[in-house]
Amino acid sequence: MLTPKINSDTNEIEPEDIATDRNSKIYKDNRTPNYTVDIFEDVGRAVAIALLEFAEINPISRMPTSHYKNLESVRKELIVQNSLLPYDQMKEMRKEV
Repeated sequence: MLTPKINSDTNEIEPEDIATDRNSKIYKDNRTPNYTVDIFEDVGRAVAIALLEFAEINPISRMPTSHYKNLESVRKELIVQNSLLPYDQMKEMRKEV
């Protein structure tokens, strides 16, 4: 389940679009939907949003309502999940996440 998109200017929840709304018709039979123009457009939007999140300038972010709360927590979790540091350093980092 996706966390809500919060508009940082208004602090209001933004509505979902057809590709991210789990109740939309393209997900009605719980199978992976056929790739349509809507889905390809959503992939492009998702890449742009990821870049905004990475630069920490996304005005409508899901990050504050997610488990991680900020980009630094996501980075630490990726390091831990992918064993990119010695175990002792990861153990300490895991406590911070």
